[in-house]
Amino acid sequence: NIGKYFYRNKGDYAKAEGLIIPSVTALAELLGENSFTTSQAYKDLGSFYQYKGQLDDAEKYYQKALELTI
Repeated sequence: NIGKYFYRNKGDYAKAEGLIIPSVTALAELLGENSFTTSQAYKDLGSFYQYKGQLDDAEKYYQKALELTI
């Protein structure tokens, strides 16, 4: 998601998050929770939260991604 990186790198985390969350939700709805692409989206969301220092949120989404890939 280009917007995620653009806004994240500018430090505008609210705008980046506003692009990421709807994207992940849309992927989960369109492709299903068990899709590899959905799993990757959750991993990216975890990475975003890790970058922001929100480690509890990061862990939650990393764990979700991991559960979907097993």
